[in-house]
Amino acid sequence: TRQKITIKPVSWSMLPDNVGLIRISEFSTGATDGVKEALKELKADGATSLILDLRDNPGGLVNEAIGVASQFMKEGTPIYQYQERDQAARPVPTVGNGLGIDLPMAVLVNQGSASAAEIVAAGLRDNGRARLYGEKTFGTGTVLTQFPLDDGSVVVLGIALWLTPDGQQIWHKGVEPDVTVDLAADADPLHPVDNRPIRSSDLDQSRDEQLKDAFNGILGAATKAP
Repeated sequence: TRQKITIKPVSWSMLPDNVGLIRISEFSTGATDGVKEALKELKADGATSLILDLRDNPGGLVNEAIGVASQFMKEGTPIYQYQERDQAARPVPTVGNGLGIDLPMAVLVNQGSASAAEIVAAGLRDNGRARLYGEKTFGTGTVLTQFPLDDGSVVVLGIALWLTPDGQQIWHKGVEPDVTVDLAADADPLHPVDNRPIRSSDLDQSRDEQLKDAFNGILGAATKAP
């Protein structure tokens, strides 16, 4: 039966040692609200640090990317720079008071992380907010606009670039992780399911080395924090 399928872009789980895990599958409508809900639930359950999973996230709406990034950085922090042809780049800042600003965090990325996922990851990295774990991202970093044609078809053109807060180009270059961790071709990422807790045994048995490295890294960072 043909019907409208609604995809929920955000899921979450609690990992051992009070580490929250939030996965954003795409920056579609509702991503920001989903992250807010996840942060409220995880903090209520005692989360003291966080892993944000942006692997295989193809991007989406830039306003949702801004809303999500704003949950983790203070208001006015530059998320990325917007540059049109022959124009100087201008910073795009976070807005409002985020719910996750006080949580130490790590971010997971891979070759499938693109577009809005890349600007969020780079924004968190360049502002010293999080370390990136995984693989170099896809390398999109462009603003796409639709131009309708007379025959009813549409041409999609890139009209501007998204740069990192430090002014680095993402297009065709990608975002490099701080810690490079490959995932075996036959290994599946460990994703939240129905927001159920992920136990130590689940983590131990998983072959998701990217998540494991981020988990160990964030535990070490939390231990060193004053």
